[in-house]
Formats: sequence, structure tokens, C-alpha cells
Amino acid sequence: MWIRFLGAVVVSGLTQVSLAGESALERWLSWDGLQGTFTQYEYDANQQLSRTSQGEMTLQRPNFALWRILEPDPQSFYASATGVWHHDTWLETARFHALDSDGEQATVALFSGDIERLRQRYLVQESEGGLQFTPLAQDSQIESIAIRLTKAGYPERLELRTTLGHRTVIDIENITLGEFSSELFDFTPPPGTEIQ
Repeated sequence: MWIRFLGAVVVSGLTQVSLAGESALERWLSWDGLQGTFTQYEYDANQQLSRTSQGEMTLQRPNFALWRILEPDPQSFYASATGVWHHDTWLETARFHALDSDGEQATVALFSGDIERLRQRYLVQESEGGLQFTPLAQDSQIESIAIRLTKAGYPERLELRTTLGHRTVIDIENITLGEFSSELFDFTPPPGTEIQ
């Protein structure tokens, strides 16, 4: 589902999480809401660039995300505690994905800000520059998610690797902090939209 937006960098010198001092995990958990722009690169199993897209995103902890791909094919993902709406404006379709599987729950846990939720679903490792999350579920389709952080703890680059060898890299820029109303993350299908 909305996990496809995530990406990560391969972080060298990873160690088990320690919450002493100003750890990368503490920096990651230090903000409640932010928005920014992104460029997303998708690579196939042969590591050939298959797609590039650009857009904007808004995250509000603990349960909300809005991910808008503006080009080349406009579509939006509205995430809440219950699930994710995927709206494809070009195809005029919308689909709701309930968060009922461990994999989907694990993805939401990444952005929740809840340390215990993270540790229930991931092996969390860190370095000075970021975090790496490895799913604990044996049947996960995700191999790893790495997040490179700014010194303030904001996501700068995400890299997602799947067990099938696919990779998604997302570079995030123009970050601003804020508190965003839950109404921003509500989705009502426009008239004429086919619900799948």
C-alpha cells in the first residue's frame, strides 16, 4: 500500500539502538508534523531506473499521511489509523486499503512516533546519519527501509528494498514543520470517481 513511497539509504556502521544522548532514533521521534516536496525514483529488480515522479507530502503523527504525486501521473494517498485511500485522478478511480495486515501495520508504525510499536515490528538500527528498519515478520515483502535524517531529525532520504530486488529511493526537500488538522487527511471521492 502506501509503503511504496518509502525509501532508504544503505547506512554503514549500524549498531543496535541506544537511547542515550542525541541518538538518530530520538531525532526521528522529535517532530510531530511536517511537510515537504519529494522526488521518487523506482528501480526494477535489475536496478534499472523504471520511473521517476515528483510531488508533495504531509505527515502528522501519530496516524496521518498525505502523499501526492504531481507528475508524471497525478495520484494521492491519504493515510489514517484505519487505512489508506489511493486516488488516481487520471483514471478517476479510488480504492480504500484497510490496515488489517501486519505488513500494513508495520508501515504505519514507522511514522507513528511510538517506540514500542516500532520495536514490535522492526529490528531498528542506527548510525549518526540515520536509521534502518528490518521487518521482524518472516513473510514480509519488505527487506529493509532506511531513512537518512537531517541533524534536526527530519527525513532527507528514504530507501525501500523489497525481497524481490526492487528499490525505491525518495529524496525529500523543502521541509517545514507544523501541526496539521486531521481534516487535511480526509478523502471524499469526487463525483464520477469509480470506487474499486
